[in-house]
Amino acid sequence: MDTSGCQSRFDEKELARALPKKSLELLQRLRFAQELEDAAIEGLESCPSCPWAVVIDNPDEKLFRCQNEACGKVSCRQCRKVEHLPRSCEGELPV
Repeated sequence: MDTSGCQSRFDEKELARALPKKSLELLQRLRFAQELEDAAIEGLESCPSCPWAVVIDNPDEKLFRCQNEACGKVSCRQCRKVEHLPRSCEGELPV
């Protein structure tokens, strides 16, 4: 299906009929992530492992604790990898 030059979106019902469930879910996650990015909400951070996002007001908070029941991962806010405190992102222990 060629959509060159077309700026319109496909109707959600038509997408649900035409796409496999996994493809539709991926498309919805990508659209949601783009909408969050476009909103440019100050302090908004997302989980590196799932689409969950939340505003974190405390700039000194070093960890992102995902509240998504299906995820629940804790990650470093700086490097976005699995929580590694008290080590730095480079793997060094504090002196």
